[in-house]
Amino acid sequence: YHHNQVFANEIAAAFEDQGVKIKQIDYIKEIRRLSDCYVDRHCKFFVCFNGFGSELSLAAGKLNLTSAFEYYGKPLIDLMHDCPIHESMVHQVQSVSSYRNLFLTDYNYAFIARLLGFRNTRFVPSITFPVTLGQEPVKSFCDRSIDVLLPIGLSSAEAVRGRHAYATTHKDRVYKEIFESVVSRAVPDLRLDPLIETIVALQQIGTVIDFSSVEITYLISSILDFVKFQRRRDLMDAVKHLPLTVITDQNLEAEFPGTALRNIPSGSFADLLSTMSDSKSVICPLPHHTGFHERAMGAFSGGAYVIAAPNEVLETNFLQEHELLIYRDAAQLAGVLERILGNGTGIEAAAAAGRRKAMEKFSPAGLVSAMLTTLSL
Repeated sequence: YHHNQVFANEIAAAFEDQGVKIKQIDYIKEIRRLSDCYVDRHCKFFVCFNGFGSELSLAAGKLNLTSAFEYYGKPLIDLMHDCPIHESMVHQVQSVSSYRNLFLTDYNYAFIARLLGFRNTRFVPSITFPVTLGQEPVKSFCDRSIDVLLPIGLSSAEAVRGRHAYATTHKDRVYKEIFESVVSRAVPDLRLDPLIETIVALQQIGTVIDFSSVEITYLISSILDFVKFQRRRDLMDAVKHLPLTVITDQNLEAEFPGTALRNIPSGSFADLLSTMSDSKSVICPLPHHTGFHERAMGAFSGGAYVIAAPNEVLETNFLQEHELLIYRDAAQLAGVLERILGNGTGIEAAAAAGRRKAMEKFSPAGLVSAMLTTLSL
């Protein structure tokens, strides 16, 4: 969905405002431009996203692979939103060079990254999107065409459970039982972080937790995915009787036939941000418990009223009901939406207050300042 392109545009503009010229390079398609930057004395550092690019290496000495950034003495800042030990992030696990500065927008993820051996790791806030959506003014609620927007992926949770169907070894069977135990507790209780629940379960049986282990990565990835997907299914079951506008990657009519839901096709992340700015409220079923998520920050940026699942960062920084709304379970969410759809008065002021705080506290300029400070530039 081109999330990285949106983040790159926002950060590039903030760097330019601070007098730092930026080149944006697709490192897969434009390898020659990338190679030129490594040897360019004017190139001071690199920035990548979610580890993609951090794995770049070259053969040095006796054909031993060496980090290209370390070899050329170019620092790398890696802005990562996702869990560093999820299978989708396996490309970056070996990128432990001292030249890689890992910036994570979830503080539990930052802690785990340190346990993986990433020395230069820090927790940072994520950003709003003033370049993509513009600073001011936002569209008034009376001119917005969508009352409640729900952007949501609907992958199959049962397909994830199937990954443990053929457990044969003793360890596989133990991990299968841990999987079932954790998901049965975490799915209905949105306050529980499945990552922490998994670690606690492993501790209770006296298992040494090696986060670099393929088996641990497999277990944690399956638990995180199942909980995320099943919670979303439960949410949809609870609100399907309401006239919500849903953006999803699945056939909504096939998945939830005969509902009051209105489906609009999914597009790029920039398209989603534009749709949020035309929505009075946005539901954010966030998978990160101790960090930021681009959907919530996008909804704030667009001036919509953010209705989010429990999240420590949002609850710490924004006032409940005055700047956003945190729902505790799917049934409570349905009741909240019924009130909003019946009488939406009051949420426009809360949405404006939430946007004002988000734009002030979580601007791209703040993140860029943290990057330049880390590099002593």
